[in-house]
Amino acid sequence: MTETPSLAAPLALNHVGITVPDIFGAIEWYGAVFGFNCIMGPRLLEAEAAENQETAHVLGPCFRRAYQAHLLTANGAGLELFQFVDPPVSAPEGRIVYERPGPWHLCFTHPNVDAIVARIVAAKGCHHAGPFAFVPGRPWRLAYCFDPWSNTIEIMSHTYAEVFSNWPQPGMTSPPRMIITADPKQGVQDVPTIEKRRILFAAWAYFCQGLRDLGKANSTMSNRD
Repeated sequence: MTETPSLAAPLALNHVGITVPDIFGAIEWYGAVFGFNCIMGPRLLEAEAAENQETAHVLGPCFRRAYQAHLLTANGAGLELFQFVDPPVSAPEGRIVYERPGPWHLCFTHPNVDAIVARIVAAKGCHHAGPFAFVPGRPWRLAYCFDPWSNTIEIMSHTYAEVFSNWPQPGMTSPPRMIITADPKQGVQDVPTIEKRRILFAAWAYFCQGLRDLGKANSTMSNRD
């Protein structure tokens, strides 16, 4: 039986960086709406400056000038803001751009999703969709909004670990469908089917271990005789 490869020790999420066309406005907005504290900046970044010499290497030869700030969230993860000046920030597309690789939304946790949506709208953000009870039978709720610069923001009522650990969870009224191969057309199966396989594999492993233990015990008794 193929062994499952061991996982590396999990790392902490340090920060996420987003682009805005008005860094001072964004610092104020994220502080007023979510309580994020600006712990550094805004700072000037220039391609030729020695104090940020890594920036041009990261962003490439077209980069010349930007502003940067660092905001701190409640759990210690950071939200890094960039306002690019040369070349300037382009106009938003007016929709959620999810089809390109990379991040397409931020998610923040608050038990009262409706209240945070109302706070976003009152601060000139935009409500996009929800709130939804997105796991039938469970109390988890979420909604999607935009900040004033069209960055997509999700608000979720419970922590990531609470919502997505140990599926299927007790109380779910509609079983999720999991993918067990890279091709969904070939590998979509209901969780109960996958769980049956896991139980069979676990039982087989337990049976094999029992045979090995029995063999060791017989060998020990034979040596004593």
